[in-house]
Amino acid sequence: MQANVALHIPAESNTNSAVVQIDKPAGAVVDVSCLFSGYPVVLHVRFSPDSSIAHIDERPADLSNFEWFARLCANVGHKYQARAGGRGFFRLSRVELEALKVLPAN
Repeated sequence: MQANVALHIPAESNTNSAVVQIDKPAGAVVDVSCLFSGYPVVLHVRFSPDSSIAHIDERPADLSNFEWFARLCANVGHKYQARAGGRGFFRLSRVELEALKVLPAN
């Protein structure tokens, strides 16, 4: 028995959207990560009042918060946007993010 799953993916424009039809058996797991490769990944950064980094998204296990932030700033610092309240974010493609994760330590 086939189950039809409609997956709504918002387009970059606010006026358009895309729908992908996936036909898989009921209960099957569908990997849709490839559908999002062109969409930006947003890495949130939260700073403590003493300016240390309290949290940063997608941090590799072998790096500290500061080391990951320094790597991001050194390679894609132009993609950082500071926000109010001790927050900021990097907007990267999935390919850029994965490449940064595997860079050797300096």
